[in-house]
Amino acid sequence: MQVTKTDIKLLPLYIIVIAILMNVCSMNRNETISDKEYKVVKTSTLIDTVEFQLAVPYSVPVEVIVPKYVTFHDTINDTIFNTLEYNNPYEDSLISGSIFSRIKADGTLVVQQLNYIPKFPKYINRTDSIFLMKPEEKKVKLFLGIDGGVSANYILLKPKLELLTKKEVKFEFGYDIINKGYHVGISKKIKLRK
Repeated sequence: MQVTKTDIKLLPLYIIVIAILMNVCSMNRNETISDKEYKVVKTSTLIDTVEFQLAVPYSVPVEVIVPKYVTFHDTINDTIFNTLEYNNPYEDSLISGSIFSRIKADGTLVVQQLNYIPKFPKYINRTDSIFLMKPEEKKVKLFLGIDGGVSANYILLKPKLELLTKKEVKFEFGYDIINKGYHVGISKKIKLRK
């Protein structure tokens, strides 16, 4: 590596820059960690439920069904064990019935059956809705349009006015701008067989 005259002239500048950097780095190391100040901010949150301060005692009488203790013989594993059998009746607007449960002493569910009788009729008659549509009123309608055409000797550019009557007859009147001629037409709607 060669040292040039320019490098020698810039050497004091390099030393000053290095000294400043070392001073700045040493200042950051000597700083002590100060306690930060914290502000306590109280916020209020709107809740869309109503809080009740007083509890209202409310009791619902529930009939506790005492289970039957039954000895059950398992024919598959050829074991005998004690079970508890519960038969819980229930009823609502659609069905009435009972839920039968057989449970081992350790809490394992052995059998559970749902027996019910529906309260609605056996066959429900279906009623369809019928909508009668009002027939569309036929009105006189007016149309504005333009016709155009080209042949070897003739050019047609015709704005036209059409009138559709209640009996679905169309009258047409137009004026050919290029050839300075009038055009009159009539047409009737026809029905095609399906």
